[in-house]
Amino acid sequence: MRSQYSIAYTPTNDRKDGSYRKLEIKLSNKDYKAQARKGYYAIKPESR
Repeated sequence: MRSQYSIAYTPTNDRKDGSYRKLEIKLSNKDYKAQARKGYYAIKPESR
């Protein structure tokens, strides 16, 4: 691996309802590969 890049994501849905959100990474150049997880959980805030 010659180069490594890091990207950030900010969801438009800011509800933290504990639901699973899928992510899809698409690259315009087929010669490149992306390593990423399939999604994440919008974690509910802890109740106090």
